[in-house]
Amino acid sequence: MAEQGTDAMEREKTFLYAQRENKFLGYLEDALKRIEAGTYGICIECIDEPQHLCETCPLIPKERLMAVPHSQHCLPIKQRQEKK
Repeated sequence: MAEQGTDAMEREKTFLYAQRENKFLGYLEDALKRIEAGTYGICIECIDEPQHLCETCPLIPKERLMAVPHSQHCLPIKQRQEKK
């Protein structure tokens, strides 16, 4: 019985890791599409109507892109979304 529980837990962990990797790969594919479209590095919330929440609006600061290369939002917009 204990081994069955351990096996089930390991399968669940493996599934969660695979799910996480698939989500990350989706983010990377979106970033590649933005590169091809010429919109990589532009905040998708500020592209049409700049919010001027950061100095580089509507561009995502280079430091943020270095930390999170697949980022779609500038940091102030992302922080605002996380508060909601």
